[in-house]
Amino acid sequence: NAHELEHKTADQFLWSDVRTKTVTFQMAVRGTFSAPMSFRTFPADEQRLPVTVSVVDGGEGNYLYGAFRFQPVSAQLDARVASPSEGKDIISGWTLAEAAATEHPTIILNWNTLSGTEGPMREYLDGMVAYYRDAMGVVMDIEESSTTSAVTCDIVVRRTTVFYMINYILVVVLLTSLSWVVFIMDRTDLAGRAGMSLTLLLALNVFQLILSELMPKTGYLTPMHEFVIVSTFFTVFAAFESVVVRELQTRGEKMEGAAGESEADPDAQSVDSKPARWARGDVAPELSGEGEAYGQRVAGKARRALGSKLLAAAKVVDRASLVGFPVVYAAYTAYVFGPTRGG
Repeated sequence: NAHELEHKTADQFLWSDVRTKTVTFQMAVRGTFSAPMSFRTFPADEQRLPVTVSVVDGGEGNYLYGAFRFQPVSAQLDARVASPSEGKDIISGWTLAEAAATEHPTIILNWNTLSGTEGPMREYLDGMVAYYRDAMGVVMDIEESSTTSAVTCDIVVRRTTVFYMINYILVVVLLTSLSWVVFIMDRTDLAGRAGMSLTLLLALNVFQLILSELMPKTGYLTPMHEFVIVSTFFTVFAAFESVVVRELQTRGEKMEGAAGESEADPDAQSVDSKPARWARGDVAPELSGEGEAYGQRVAGKARRALGSKLLAAAKVVDRASLVGFPVVYAAYTAYVFGPTRGG
């Protein structure tokens, strides 16, 4: 999995030990390697970066898996990497956690896969296997004859989450929290409340543009992407809440004002008392004209009661939002960056 590889012959060493009858061969290789990465827990993600070293057989079968293997294998981080002096960082934004090595068989060139199930290449391989079996009595396995030993060293790195928490997530939380100040503002001041929400929404959008350059480009939502989007919606909901509360407050005040004007009429009778002539049955309400006045008084009382309910509802919505928005947002933040999502 190397993109670039630098192998200097000057970095090869060979020495033997007569007492133990062993030969040691050492080489140093430098290179740039590639590996797929997953950002589903970003910015609290942990990446396992493999470096695979394998043996290429010389053609005589001396280095096939049945005859030659890397064993035993081990991996360790250099002391300068595991605990750098003076608190220096080895990789900016990452912490080197551990390294582990495992030996496993590998096929550098899988002829069975290349040849497929039919065609000239498949006929050639089948013919070669049949020749060795019939003429030489050798049972040949194409995959086994191409399998050699390999060692994969997994280097585990962890992203420095605290950097993102302080510089980005905290800023988003503060901007979103400021939008809840509208819940204690005058309910009829829609311009002030909505203006503050829209200003904070604009600030979040600008901040999101900055974050988009720093966050990984993925085909799915990472916790960081999801958190910024949901925080934006919380600010939008605060603006909608201001519109709803202002409408309830305005209508409630209008209904109470209209009902109060009708009750201020000195000639108006109590809503609960009907004209005496109604009770005696002397005249029909429709003919006397008093029925219409009585109906207006009843309607005024109903409007006043409805107006009071609308005013109370506006007050309750503001109070519920002042408590509900922070509680729900805090619970959501704990869920997104908590242990259930890999945080």
